[in-house]
Amino acid sequence: MALDGCAELAETVRQMDEAQSHGKTIREYAPRSPGARMLAAIAAEIDGGCAPVKRKRTAPKVA
Repeated sequence: MALDGCAELAETVRQMDEAQSHGKTIREYAPRSPGARMLAAIAAEIDGGCAPVKRKRTAPKVA
């Protein structure tokens, strides 16, 4: 069982390294990878479990 966890961790690290070598985040490079899901879970926990808020972009006001 421990080897399965090590293999999954090794794959996660490999995908994160590949993403960086392509100049992308793990979410851009492999959004459904275990590493992307892990980082999303960590971010959600830090943020209090809230889903990301999509904000509308507004044009700057012209004086």
